[in-house]
Amino acid sequence: MLNRKGFTLIEVILFLAVFAILAGVLVPFIFGELTVTREEETRQEIAKLVEAIGGNPELGSFGFVGDFGRLPNSLSELNTAITPAFHTADGATNHRGVVGMGWNGPYFKEEFFSGDNLKDAWGTDYQYNLTTVTRLEGGVSLTTKEGQIVSAGSDKQFGTSDDIKSELFHDKGHFFLTVTQGGGDQTARNVTATLFFPVTGEQSSLVSEPTTVAAPEGSETTIVFASVPAGVRFVQVDFGGGQTKKELFYVALKSNIANRINVKVPLGQGGKA
Repeated sequence: MLNRKGFTLIEVILFLAVFAILAGVLVPFIFGELTVTREEETRQEIAKLVEAIGGNPELGSFGFVGDFGRLPNSLSELNTAITPAFHTADGATNHRGVVGMGWNGPYFKEEFFSGDNLKDAWGTDYQYNLTTVTRLEGGVSLTTKEGQIVSAGSDKQFGTSDDIKSELFHDKGHFFLTVTQGGGDQTARNVTATLFFPVTGEQSSLVSEPTTVAAPEGSETTIVFASVPAGVRFVQVDFGGGQTKKELFYVALKSNIANRINVKVPLGQGGKA
C-alpha cells in the first residue's frame, strides 16, 4: 500500500477555491465590523470633547465655556493651561468666591488626548470649526460663536459623505429676568439688575438701566441681558425705596436660547418671595 505524501492538483484547486470564497465573505464582514467599531469610538470621543467644552447644562455643568466665558480657540486649550488661572475671591462685590472663573482644566481627561495631536479612531486629527452667527431668539438679536468638531471618517478626507460631525455648540444665550411686585408698601420702584459673568476668564458685569415696577401687587418688569456667556452666574437685584437692599440670585444660563427666569421680589419688604 502506497503512502500519500502530498495533495493532488485537484485538491489544491478545491482548497484555494474554498479559501477564496471564505475570504470574499469574511474580509468585507470583518472590515465592516471594524469600521462600525471605529465610528462608534469616534462618536463617543467627539461627544466627550463637546461636553468638556460646554459641559452638561442639564446637570449644572458648563465646562470650559462656563469658566472662561467663550469657546476654546483650539482643542488644545482644553488641556493646556492658559491665562488667567482659575480664581475664586476678589473682594466684597466680586462674586468669584462662589462661582469661580478662569481656566480650571484639564477639561478633557481621556488618555488619547495629547495637545494638538488629537486624533480620531483612524489616526486623523479632528477638525475644529468656529463661526459667528446672529439670529433672533425670543425676539432679541442673539450673536453667538458656533462650534463643531469633525472627523474625516474612514476615508481620512474631510468634506466627504463619511465625515462624522458633532452637533453645533454655542457660547452665549439671552437672560430674561422678570421681577414681580410682591406687595409690601405697594410703592412703585426703580429696579436695577447686575449680571456677573467671565470674559476670557476675568470677571465682567452688565448693569441694566433702571426699570420701574408698578405699585399694584403682581406688576412685573422684564430686564434683558442679551448675548451673555452660558454658565453658572449671579444676578444682583437692586431695588430702591426707604430701605434699599440688594439680593443675589444664583442662575444657570444655557447657551443659544432665551433663558427666562422669574424673580419675585416683595419690593416693600426687601426679600425674595
